[in-house]
Amino acid sequence: HLLSYFWPEVTLNGNYTQFKTRLEFAQELNFSFSTFKRKLKEKGYKLPKGLLSPKTQKTLRRILGCVKIESNSSNEIDNIDL
Repeated sequence: HLLSYFWPEVTLNGNYTQFKTRLEFAQELNFSFSTFKRKLKEKGYKLPKGLLSPKTQKTLRRILGCVKIESNSSNEIDNIDL
């Protein structure tokens, strides 16, 4: 969508830079909104009001076990034999 064109979600070093709604974040994790809320409730985590900051998104990924795997170097692409 147009906003992600001007404000990319992820920088080269893998940091999240975009604030998101709860629904956007749940969909990004491939959860329905109700499943997202249920999983957070099971973990005892209460969401802050308003949009989810990049820091909150990182915390939620860790809590839900959806942490992105980071490569050994942010600007380096592993060689692939074709």
